[in-house]
Amino acid sequence: MNKDVVQKSVCDIIVPLWNKKDYTKRFVESIIGSARIPLRIIFVDNNSQDGTKEYLETLSSENGCSFEVITNNENEGFIKAVNKGLLICDADYICIANNDLEFSKGWIEEILSVFKMHPSVGLINPNSNNLGLKIPKRIKINDFALSLRKSNQAIFKELNFCIGFCMVTTKQVLSEVGFLSEDFLPMFFEDTDYSLRVQQKGYLVGVAPRSYVWHAEHASMNQLGDEKEEIFRASRKVFERKWGKILRVAVVCSNDLEIDEYLKNSLLIGRKGNYITFFVKNSFLSKEETLKKNQVEVFSNFTKKSFGSAISFLFYLIFKKKKYDIVITKNKATRALLGLLRMCSLDSIDFLAIDKIKRQGL
Repeated sequence: MNKDVVQKSVCDIIVPLWNKKDYTKRFVESIIGSARIPLRIIFVDNNSQDGTKEYLETLSSENGCSFEVITNNENEGFIKAVNKGLLICDADYICIANNDLEFSKGWIEEILSVFKMHPSVGLINPNSNNLGLKIPKRIKINDFALSLRKSNQAIFKELNFCIGFCMVTTKQVLSEVGFLSEDFLPMFFEDTDYSLRVQQKGYLVGVAPRSYVWHAEHASMNQLGDEKEEIFRASRKVFERKWGKILRVAVVCSNDLEIDEYLKNSLLIGRKGNYITFFVKNSFLSKEETLKKNQVEVFSNFTKKSFGSAISFLFYLIFKKKKYDIVITKNKATRALLGLLRMCSLDSIDFLAIDKIKRQGL
């Protein structure tokens, strides 16, 4: 690679490595090809044995991208590797990324524009197949990303959590929240935990719909074999002891007006890692219209469904594959029937009761 003049990095990108040299090479080619602003890529190598170390020694700055390498003498896992990289970050923006990514042009600029327009946002994922948005066959990634920018007016959408495959934050948020928690060593749930910690500080987390990054998914983790599932279960126990279970909450409203009294408290529940669905009888307003009417950010995260009759609604609850942990409704008859079905219901949003349910059986 040709040497380039090293400029001050706008965003430092931390990339833990453990073997999979071919993925890393494609990562480097993609990040250089997509770069429009100065970036510093900080590789933290967990004692790779496949020629990765030798490859990293060949890297030099190109197209505004500079490279720094931290070498571990053993595989310290994803979390410790990221935290070592965070120790040397000094850019205004910080990205934690896997090495099995392909970047579209403009991906990072779209994310940075969200931070600049919405200071309340603290952690962002790009859009991705990892979030369910796959690139159609025979479409190139840059063409697909361009179509997203043309079709998406919104530059941010709130989520319950960000996913650690590629998440970006700011130096200010990092100073307030700190590094990844080593309670989750060697990996799993550290990104979910970090999202909740960011929200605890009053920031929002979510996705930049106009930014796109493709993820091969689990390229390094698949090297763990059967051990991966054991590590996942252990980290989930740590997460649930700390935060409680992630709940699915249904809020039932008799009309569009009733949703108003529930909305803001429901969003607070959602920002504690729970999934909120509003069921509104014969609703005439879209989700966006409901949010605007209540002077709430139009990108706030919840689902809204309309239903016609109580019977159709109850059938939906009973036969839904992923059951709701709590149903909130003022209707006494509905609560009585839910009780017969051994489904938990409340007549209002009771934060203490919901927190108790989150921790049942832990």
